[in-house]
Amino acid sequence: MKARWILIIQHIDEETVEAIASSIEDIHQRDNNILVNIAGNILFNGTAETVNVCGKTSKQEALFTDNSGSLHLVLWEQDIRKMETGQCYTIPNVAINEFNAANYLTLTKHSTVNEADKLKIDRQDDVPDKTQQLKVQFPPDRINYVQSYLSCNKCHSKTMLSYKKIIKCSECGLMQLKSKCRHKIMASILMITGKDTVSLNIFDDMIKQLYSIKTEQDADFQKEFADLDDDDITERILTVEATLVFNDKNAKEV
Repeated sequence: MKARWILIIQHIDEETVEAIASSIEDIHQRDNNILVNIAGNILFNGTAETVNVCGKTSKQEALFTDNSGSLHLVLWEQDIRKMETGQCYTIPNVAINEFNAANYLTLTKHSTVNEADKLKIDRQDDVPDKTQQLKVQFPPDRINYVQSYLSCNKCHSKTMLSYKKIIKCSECGLMQLKSKCRHKIMASILMITGKDTVSLNIFDDMIKQLYSIKTEQDADFQKEFADLDDDDITERILTVEATLVFNDKNAKEV
């Protein structure tokens, strides 16, 4: 049975507490409720799920690895969009929490996610296989929403809507050309199987895969993926016929 995560709000005064540069090996031995600076590789454990914690929110479980070891990392809501599985990052001001007598990591409002392309992690720990493969038949029963957004080139946070050519990230303060920001898409879909209702968040890579499948099924549809608006994407997802398997690393057509 998969453990249920309960969010316990512990107050950490990030303005006065100095974060400690720590390896994963050190973090395993540290007390919880302190801040650390970490650098390493992230692997998502399955897809993001919707949970009820003071209202509905998205949660993504992951494994964070450096050359000394690995530790469970829990990402909430907007932090999920700041990272990509398999990439290396440096992240300051990360909180150590405890669940079932084991430490795990979660980001705080003062954490910034920075890509670390030159960081070399020789250790290759696998994400524990705690979930079974979930075979999903498309089209879904319903789409809760489709959202296109721009993300900051430094911290990957969602940027504020602006009509200006230059925008400032509200998270890390980076000034950047709007045209250079990364364009991302996510969709929240609802699948009903018997008495069970499953809510899943799908992102750019899977939406592009569904787009490619639908394009093969409908030769009359000529729009390039980059030219699709939210209505086009909604229509593609609601009309594509495909079976995808969600597992610990990717979703693939079968």
